[in-house]
Amino acid sequence: MAFVGTSFIQPGRLLLTLGELIAIPFGVAYLLRRTGLASRLEKYRGAVINWGFFVVVYTIVGLNQDAFLAQPLTLLPIALIAFVSTFGLGYLIDRLARFLGRDKPNRISLIFLGTRKNYGMAAAIALALFSPRGAIPAAVATVFAVVHFIWLNFWVKRMV
Repeated sequence: MAFVGTSFIQPGRLLLTLGELIAIPFGVAYLLRRTGLASRLEKYRGAVINWGFFVVVYTIVGLNQDAFLAQPLTLLPIALIAFVSTFGLGYLIDRLARFLGRDKPNRISLIFLGTRKNYGMAAAIALALFSPRGAIPAAVATVFAVVHFIWLNFWVKRMV
């Protein structure tokens, strides 16, 4: 808001969106833990997360299908940035942590801390406050984050 002003981004709408995206999930998680349902639902956690990623990416791609299908070259700069911010940054973090003498578990944690972003929230905020086009980078980055996560599962086994 400091850069674009309150006429472009309405503070009330921003607070409502953040409340919906942060407070409600925290409240639901709290209730699930207090009632003991969290432990019974743990086996479904991975599927729920995967479906959440799917819904976010599918919604953004659906709203911007012309950009993805008719203008795919416009996505190249976004894809390059997403690749560098996941794979490139992860590689640099690993090399620096290795240079500093960190052990494998610490390096893995540092890689995750350095490369994981909340693209789902970024996409939701972009959809709520801007046009659907504003959410395209989050969708593209989500795809790279998922691929990076899959790749890390194999790479971690080979780490020294």
